[in-house]
Amino acid sequence: MGGMDKIMRGVLRYRNVYRAQVAQEVRHLREHPETFHPEALWITCMDCRLLPSFQTQTRTGDMFVIRNSGNLIPHSMHCGEDLQVHPSCETAALDLCCRVAHINNVIVCGHSDCKAMNALYDIISSGSPPEKDGPLKMYLRRYAEPTLTKFETLIKSPKMQGPIQFDCSPALKPFRAFIDPEGVLNEKDKLSQLNVLQQMENLSSLRFLQDHLKQERVFPHAWWFHLDTGDYHIFDFKEERFIKLTDDNVETVLGLAAKASPTDNDKKGLLP
Repeated sequence: MGGMDKIMRGVLRYRNVYRAQVAQEVRHLREHPETFHPEALWITCMDCRLLPSFQTQTRTGDMFVIRNSGNLIPHSMHCGEDLQVHPSCETAALDLCCRVAHINNVIVCGHSDCKAMNALYDIISSGSPPEKDGPLKMYLRRYAEPTLTKFETLIKSPKMQGPIQFDCSPALKPFRAFIDPEGVLNEKDKLSQLNVLQQMENLSSLRFLQDHLKQERVFPHAWWFHLDTGDYHIFDFKEERFIKLTDDNVETVLGLAAKASPTDNDKKGLLP
């Protein structure tokens, strides 16, 4: 059965080695719902080279995860401010996590060599007409349109580094970004980083999250993973650029994100 052999044998290894431990963790959360308060909603790409739980060393109940082609959040202009035009899986997940489950952190994480972003780049570089698009490019033309617009501005900027302005809704402060000021990334990876930042603007456009953002009950974070090096890069809104997360700067980065962490009184049990 081709690749199914590897997957099925992996299931058996899980059963033999990890199943009892995971089942115990789930039972503990069920029996002690007051201890169940996931830290984040992680929105990332569906790329099979990404392993969110492993690469963040998170465990059962630590975070919700949603994956799609290009880690996109629809802008309200595509789904309607009240989601009447086209409610999506991503907006449903944001509603579940932020309004129902009281999650405080939304992390959008892109990555290098993103096949979706490579396809988006091809739309720009090839100039191919929309009628020749397959489903992936049709999807990208619709939901990554704001990213395309920003990238056209980036191309015209000095050394293709920006700064690029992101005009979020009043619920989230506008910010600007320098893309790869060190000059080490190729154009497709620059597009990938730009796309992560565009999701901050898209997120802020959704009306049902406006109060949560204004009242600082939801905090958006822009992350980017370099597949070749295995490093995470986190956007620093003060430095206006992505910085690599290391042992040397983790305390500083945590300090910048400290207000995003709820107090014990804010955390609520999520299981009935």
